Amino acid sequence: MVLWEYNIKGKYVISASSILDYICCMNRIKSWRTGIPVIILVCNLLLGFSSNSHAQVNPPDFLCVENDTLRWVPEANPCGPFLSFDIYFSDDINGPYTLLSSITDPNAVQYHHNNANSAVNIWYYYIEAVHDCPGEAIIASDTLDNRDPDFPPIDAVTVTGNDVEIFWTPSQAPETSGYIIYKKLANGNFEPIDTVYPGTADYFLDSNADPTVQVEEYTIIAIDECGNTSIFNTLPHSTILLNYTIDPCTQSALLDWNLYQNWAEGVDSHEVWVSIDGATAELAATLSASATNYVYENLNDGLNYCFTVRANRTNSTFSSASNEVCETVSIIQPNRNLNLFSASFTENDDIELIWRWDINAEINNVDINISSDNLSFGNVDAFAPSFPLTLYDTTYVSNHDADLGKRYFQVVTTDDCDSTSISTYAATIHIDGQANSNFLNYLEWTDFDIENGELIEYRLYKKTDVGTTILDVIPAGETSYLDDISNGNIYDANACYYVTALARVSFPDGTIAFVNSRSNTVCLNQFTTIQFPNAFAPDGENNEFKPLVVYPSIIASYEMNIFDRWGQMVFTTNQPERGWDGKIKGNKAKQGIYIYKMRMVQTDGKVDEQKGSLMLVR
Repeated sequence: MVLWEYNIKGKYVISASSILDYICCMNRIKSWRTGIPVIILVCNLLLGFSSNSHAQVNPPDFLCVENDTLRWVPEANPCGPFLSFDIYFSDDINGPYTLLSSITDPNAVQYHHNNANSAVNIWYYYIEAVHDCPGEAIIASDTLDNRDPDFPPIDAVTVTGNDVEIFWTPSQAPETSGYIIYKKLANGNFEPIDTVYPGTADYFLDSNADPTVQVEEYTIIAIDECGNTSIFNTLPHSTILLNYTIDPCTQSALLDWNLYQNWAEGVDSHEVWVSIDGATAELAATLSASATNYVYENLNDGLNYCFTVRANRTNSTFSSASNEVCETVSIIQPNRNLNLFSASFTENDDIELIWRWDINAEINNVDINISSDNLSFGNVDAFAPSFPLTLYDTTYVSNHDADLGKRYFQVVTTDDCDSTSISTYAATIHIDGQANSNFLNYLEWTDFDIENGELIEYRLYKKTDVGTTILDVIPAGETSYLDDISNGNIYDANACYYVTALARVSFPDGTIAFVNSRSNTVCLNQFTTIQFPNAFAPDGENNEFKPLVVYPSIIASYEMNIFDRWGQMVFTTNQPERGWDGKIKGNKAKQGIYIYKMRMVQTDGKVDEQKGSLMLVR
């Protein structure tokens, strides 16, 4: 059995039980010369397995090929006398390989391949150290070519804190002994900043970078042990520099950045990440491959925001993160939640407006607007707010003509950025009525109308000289009522009415307020009813001629005159409760027909005139 191992120096070591083991495995060697790492390979022979371990002839450490000169470092082989360094070459990495030269000087460390014409031809070489060690396997060196090392492709350049990490794919060329990291300096030139050797890392951390203030650019070249370098990669990769501006008036962060360059597959997408007050960063947006800016909205005053932008490589797990930008923002707080939820008449017919707003709003003016159609608004009041703001605030609109009907109101605030916030609307309830001659007062009012409000019920109140009473509870949906005052209660002659709406109003944050919105007050004057008898008997039970008056309290002026049949006035009065006793200048009037005329003016200006005849009976 032959056991091949890839030792820590990157060289193959062999142990074989016999020369036949060596012959068995020779066909495997060519595949290993491609530079593909092989850890362990076992070749079993028909001769059977042997547990005995034997020596091997180690090859020289084949360093590189420089200007057609092969360079190596001999390895010690104590198994027998040195015979030669045998150099094999081929124009195909897979062979076949031909002996190029046998060098018998044991101290030789180089060989020049004459007429190699490396500018045109690509040659592959390996070296064997031949010693007089019967039965020991001769191990071939690594297979190198006459080309300079291949430069390693950069996988990603990304910002980590104040440092920059550069990741790359290691070169597959076995002659590669290290990687030189180049960085673009302030003078515009790329200069080496460090060398990284295989087996230590496949990435480099630049702790002298300044990725928070400038774009850092990098490229990498490969180097072999002779100092040959790969061609210079003219497609450097650079960091993403994220800049930002806080707009205190729009409560937003304006982010902008440069595009990541030189991924062969290109950028697939960009991600914007945000952390608030030290919390775990969350994805705020996913943007296109060409995006270079983003507006993050709805910043809150006093919170610390940290932003990062990440470019994702197409068809790859690699990405590049920008620098992180952080700031505790100071913004002009707008009035985000402005809700007018009550427009109610007071006892003296002023209008009380109540609203709810953001107590942190930085406002400098409040406007009260009014409309008849909820479309076109005009200003009725303006004032500066009082600080500190409270959650609820109130103002009153005076000198409003309640007879104008239903009116809509809105509150408008202006902040320190001259941005305005408009409240929800609230409308007044307008009640009107009519006093009918059949002793029925008809009342009608407009619907309850407050944005985000839900009516529960109406309550109708009646106000007279003896006080205010609730007349009835009226369900939602009904907006009229008939008040029967035929009982002749003198206080009903001049009754006033108003209605209240009990409702609940919902706010955007889910809280609820109950409101009791009051209408204007309407007063109705009932008709004064005057009825005259057609006869009276001064000496009998009905001994005085005067009218029956219903609701005399609303009579503003009154005059009644009585005439005899010749047109002579025999009685006059301006008091409806004073009647004619049937006497003329203290003497009893004769039985007969007399004429009366009456004129009455009510307090509301209504006039009643009556004329008729009466019979005086003796």
